Amino acid sequence: MVASRGASSARFSRGCRTAAATSSSSPPPTTSRRSPPEFIRKGRFDEVFFFDLPRAASRRAIFEIHLRKRGTDPKGVALDPLVAASEGFSGAEIEQAIVAAQYHAFSDAGTLTQARIAHELSATRPLSRTMAESLGSLRTWARDRTVHADGEAPTPPRPILLS
Repeated sequence: MVASRGASSARFSRGCRTAAATSSSSPPPTTSRRSPPEFIRKGRFDEVFFFDLPRAASRRAIFEIHLRKRGTDPKGVALDPLVAASEGFSGAEIEQAIVAAQYHAFSDAGTLTQARIAHELSATRPLSRTMAESLGSLRTWARDRTVHADGEAPTPPRPILLS
């Protein structure tokens, strides 16, 4: 995802009827597509940021947040295998794997476990795989043109393995 911030972000928000748009601060305009040059030039926006998929430390934090949110202590779950199995997953995809595991646990009168979550991760095809070409293209475009939100350059595109 690419996000911009700057002086003219308020102009984009003027038409919105949200509380954020009427307060002294407003959310930055965001897009998952390339914007026309006149929208992203210096003076219009201060920076153009690139938000890549979460790296291992961020995925661990996402697991901890969503496990706690559902009443499970993350210390009681082996997170290392889940973090490894979720490479290429977005935060929303990780959350949905936990939600699906929780539904299955509820229907079986069981508990939310690492094994159930791992099963849901293995049954999920994240967008980074189903749309690998688009993601690779976006990462290539962003590499030298944007400020990377996590301070690191985007992960280089990986070859697609068909199985």
